[in-house]
Amino acid sequence: MGKALHGDEWSFYDLLALVPQRPPGMVRAEARSPVKEDDAFWDREAKKWQGNWNAHKRVSAAIEWFGDELRNSRVAAFTLKSGRMLKVEQGHWFGKAAHDAAFSAGQIGGYFLFIGRDELMARLALIREPEIAVPSTAEGLHLSPYMKLMLAVIEQFGDRLRQRPQPKKIEVERAIEEIAPRFGLQCNPYAGDPNRKAEKAAWRPDKGLTALGETAHGVMATFIREISDQSMKGG
Repeated sequence: MGKALHGDEWSFYDLLALVPQRPPGMVRAEARSPVKEDDAFWDREAKKWQGNWNAHKRVSAAIEWFGDELRNSRVAAFTLKSGRMLKVEQGHWFGKAAHDAAFSAGQIGGYFLFIGRDELMARLALIREPEIAVPSTAEGLHLSPYMKLMLAVIEQFGDRLRQRPQPKKIEVERAIEEIAPRFGLQCNPYAGDPNRKAEKAAWRPDKGLTALGETAHGVMATFIREISDQSMKGG
């Protein structure tokens, strides 16, 4: 959720952010010498405080987004009680800081909180989609998840696709594999490994996702790169 909302600004360590206290500038005014006169010390404290403040805002935004999704029933929540999965009623999330408590503890009334993966992934994909750079000539046209995925990969590589040589096909394929779930697609992790044929055949995509075929995966990577950078064998 944090990654979908904040992109590259988001870090796992944002989850360790503390509730901001008074900024160092205010604390310094009450400090005693010689600490009060140590500019380098207060510069470091100010930088740490600002970093924590930014992380705290990102986490708070994620929690607020999540709470809004729950309150409006766009994402469903469940608890597991006595072996039964029970849906948490929408009204629960209008209680005082209900989603904050659930977020911090991962529980409701002592029972673990579960979220529907397919619903959540679909909602997160909608956050990302408006940011995808769509060529002006494509405005108003229908874009399939495959086309949106390719555009997202092109956006991620940015100017590297203008350079020569371009990123290798295998690198583009890895980017496609990483981004695919945002658009409801998933690549078989055993594809292309001759020693894992049994696992490849038995693999199934996660619930709510559709398998992106090995051939389509390779073709998409080929179409993203320039013709001049393709090998004689087509890639």
